[in-house]
Amino acid sequence: MIAHHGSDGRSRELLLCGDDRQSRRRRGRVRSFDERRGVGEITSDDGRLFAFHATAIANDNRRIAAGTQVQFVVVAGLPGRWEAAAIEKCA
Repeated sequence: MIAHHGSDGRSRELLLCGDDRQSRRRRGRVRSFDERRGVGEITSDDGRLFAFHATAIANDNRRIAAGTQVQFVVVAGLPGRWEAAAIEKCA
C-alpha cells in the first residue's frame, strides 16, 4: 500500500501488491515542476498528461527537474482527473 496526497491535499491510499505493482507502472518525462507551489506535470510515453504533487515524489527532498525521465503509477485525483503517484527517477 502506498499513501498518496492528491493535489487537493486529501490523503488517498493506493493498493499495489506483488507482481501486479510492476504492471501498473508507467514511464514518462517531467514536463514541469513548480517548487514553490509543489505541483507539476508528467507526460507519459503514450502522450497523456498527469498532474502530481511534491508528496508523490519518492525521494526525500521532494524535488524533480523538468525533463527527468520517471516511472509512476496513476491514481484517481479530483473528480474526472487522474494523477501520478509513487514517482521515481529512472536509472
